[in-house]
Amino acid sequence: MENMSHLVTLDLSNNILSGGIPRWMGKMSDLEELVMANNHFEGPIPMEFCKLNRSLQFLDLSANNISGSLPSCFSSSILSHVYLSRNKLKGPITGFFNSSGLVTLDLSNNHLTGSIPNWIGTLFSLSYLLLNNNRFEGGIPIQLCKLNGLSLIDVSNNNLSGTIPPCLMITTLNDSSHAYYGIPYQYGNYRSFSADVPIEVTMKSISYFYKGRVLTYLSGIDLSCNNVAYNNLSGTTPERTGQFATFEESSYEGNPFLCGEPLPKNCSTDGSSSSMPKNATNEGFIDMKVFYASFVRSYIVMSLCIAIVLYINPYWRRAWFYHVEATTMSCYYFVVDHILPKRFR
Repeated sequence: MENMSHLVTLDLSNNILSGGIPRWMGKMSDLEELVMANNHFEGPIPMEFCKLNRSLQFLDLSANNISGSLPSCFSSSILSHVYLSRNKLKGPITGFFNSSGLVTLDLSNNHLTGSIPNWIGTLFSLSYLLLNNNRFEGGIPIQLCKLNGLSLIDVSNNNLSGTIPPCLMITTLNDSSHAYYGIPYQYGNYRSFSADVPIEVTMKSISYFYKGRVLTYLSGIDLSCNNVAYNNLSGTTPERTGQFATFEESSYEGNPFLCGEPLPKNCSTDGSSSSMPKNATNEGFIDMKVFYASFVRSYIVMSLCIAIVLYINPYWRRAWFYHVEATTMSCYYFVVDHILPKRFR
């Protein structure tokens, strides 16, 4: 295959191939679709892949053991679908910043770190952004508000913090493109497809199965599977209208600073929470009865300890009584010399 420089589509998926990704693939100057998913490839993505920027439109290396960082040269304007999930990729997202034609970016289930880059807001063709199960930090960029065609974003199971951008609280969606990009690519309009395979399409948490020509007429955008669980997000949850009315508490769990429906914590201005007891007083979280009882017990225990030590050790007993006598006499003469003469003047 090394000499097949004019190959357009290469599908090696669902095998038990292993070793590193061959560097000679960078010589396939006409390659448009590269699918190597569900194998045992390991090692980094070769830098020779940068030579494919002029032709490559579809890349799927998911479900392998690929490690290392993302090549910064992945920034082709014609690259439209990228699937790199379920690998061992590390580091920040450094590529794709000039991939203006990118529709799907799936980097989920890796070890990526850093923050979600602001330049994602310039990928105006982006419809599906999957960054879940990584180690991203910081907030959700407000630049995502510029992506009018975005229909699915999953950032769950990261270390995100801050507030949810208000633009994600949308109630109207654009489905005028008549292209359901959520259908797995291997069953789309690609050269290697030759059989009717049933496709599962989820709409409003209900799964349907379709096959054949009907798939070309499907058009829909579903936000019911959005999930921002287990981050450090804060603020108010989206208003429960339209599609957001189907969201359950599990979609927001693991974010202790979020409030509003369907969460049990309300967002009242007085800072009170539904979890606070109605009979709570200004004493806060201190139970004064328990405090006084603990204080008395501690005082008794300390007094008994001192008494026992003085009873057992004669030296400390004599020193204690001497100290008490000296203190008493000092107080007595202080009163006689300084306080009583002033009162009888």
